[in-house]
Amino acid sequence: MSSSPKLAIPKGSLVLVTGSTGYIGSWVVYEFIKQGYRVRASVRSQEKFNNLSSIIEKAFGPGKVEASFVTDFSSPDGYADAIKGVDAVVHVATDTSFSSDPDVVVKNAVDSTKGLLNLARKTPSVKRVVLTSSSVALAFHDPTSTFKFSDKAWNDSSVEQMHSANSGYVTYAASKVLGEKAFWEGDASFVRNTVLPSFTIGPALDDTLSSSTHAWLKGTWNNEEVSVATLKMIGPYQWFINVQDIAKLHVGAVIFEEVANQRLLGLAGKYSFNDAIDFFHKVDPERSLPSKFEDVPEDTTEADTASALEVLKLFGQNGFIGVEQTIKENIA
Repeated sequence: MSSSPKLAIPKGSLVLVTGSTGYIGSWVVYEFIKQGYRVRASVRSQEKFNNLSSIIEKAFGPGKVEASFVTDFSSPDGYADAIKGVDAVVHVATDTSFSSDPDVVVKNAVDSTKGLLNLARKTPSVKRVVLTSSSVALAFHDPTSTFKFSDKAWNDSSVEQMHSANSGYVTYAASKVLGEKAFWEGDASFVRNTVLPSFTIGPALDDTLSSSTHAWLKGTWNNEEVSVATLKMIGPYQWFINVQDIAKLHVGAVIFEEVANQRLLGLAGKYSFNDAIDFFHKVDPERSLPSKFEDVPEDTTEADTASALEVLKLFGQNGFIGVEQTIKENIA
């Protein structure tokens, strides 16, 4: 029988999770508690925390998650109270306004990351810090290219374009690039890892703990005009990942000692709008659904996800959750 992976922090340790009432953040909280850890959730909404806390208590019992209210996550001392006495930090919170103003969006991303890291450096109990980056920190997805997503890639073109493009998407990408680069700067007594999600879909713990990506796919299942238009604007192809796998990558980046100084790529496979519509028809042949893209060329991009797959294997999971199961869970 193989031995269990060596833990960087023991079960029962306290982990600070920022952005804890968002789609990814709520699942990160859930997975930490499932693995035997306690969570301090940084929150801005009492209502959303109550929803999260209720779900956690029903699944795992009381006393597993506590709230720390943070009003300004970009402030250098924004998390000063939240970080006290924790063993690890997972920084999921990010600016998802999709404003095109880099002086706001990029500045927030860099300032919040630097501020949290500086606080971690002053907190002797902190042994691990993990940042949620994004696959757009690697590159914009061009399905007609032969680009291979890897942990060596950086989307520097987004930074070059952020002041001239007048695009919320380009600015968001630049914020992820510069936020992650700021994360890797300087020395630290703790171990650092980053997780880079792609198009994140799958189940939501609660409708109030959802996200735009989850809502767009569910809205397309219901043939809602705005959701359909948004997914069609994104394009016929995207790399995707199930939110439960992304949660495991975050937790694994904290708890497993062998996972150190890594960029874990959350690119499980290729999501196709047309395949999603075909799957919807298979589930409900009589359902009214949007039209598919016509004459779609093959997506020729690739991704090196070996490190992420190794983390999932440490949980006893062989491979990513597949696209059909993910879509099915998303629309349930």
